[in-house]
Amino acid sequence: MAAATDAASAGRWWGYLGVEDVGAEHVAASRDDDPGDRWTPAALRTVVRVGVALGAASEAFLALAERSAVVHERALGPASRDAQRARYLQSRLLQTAERHREAEAVLRALLPAAEEALGPDHVDVVDYVGSLGVLLMRLGRLDEAEPLLLRDLGSTEAREGPSGVDTAIARNNLAAMRSAQGDEASALALHAQNLAILRERKGDDDPRTLTASSNVALGLLRTGRAAEAAAVAADTWARRRRRLGPEHPTR
Repeated sequence: MAAATDAASAGRWWGYLGVEDVGAEHVAASRDDDPGDRWTPAALRTVVRVGVALGAASEAFLALAERSAVVHERALGPASRDAQRARYLQSRLLQTAERHREAEAVLRALLPAAEEALGPDHVDVVDYVGSLGVLLMRLGRLDEAEPLLLRDLGSTEAREGPSGVDTAIARNNLAAMRSAQGDEASALALHAQNLAILRERKGDDDPRTLTASSNVALGLLRTGRAAEAAAVAADTWARRRRRLGPEHPTR
């Protein structure tokens, strides 16, 4: 009950004070030499998760993420699933803050520990694999990213099937890497596969379908099929306009 109460309190603090103030408030009240903590691990993780969702990147919030990971490891042990998720959230915040080398170090330490504790195909482990692959791709280290993104897609598709939401995300990440490698034809094929699946599952006007359609239009343009790209882009624009309205800023 205490964890639920603290988590609810953390949510109210975030709503009233704003995400940056929650981080600053907690860091100011916490000391490295204090063996206890006035928030439970669950409450800390809740607030850090909010920060990840909102793209918080302040030093106060990064300190809060480190504090959350330490509290989880002390309370539950570093091999516990919740402690490992706390480290993963820390890596996400570090990436938001563009501290990519530190994020990579966290993920590289986390991945073998999670594989040992949970198994190589556990959903959390696959999340960590995909996150490290995307990070390495963004750093331009494509040879290192490729096997990780292939593993992410293979494991996710085996778990969810080819039409799963997480499968579509993993396929999109692999398409981005193929494009970065200069293999635009393979990237287009992956985007087209996503579009066909999303049309069938979500319909033509779902936001995810529209995003996939935009990716296909860009892929067609990059492969020299300008007329087809223009037709797909025009259709996507018309559907987005119909869904969001003519005055919507992101139509």
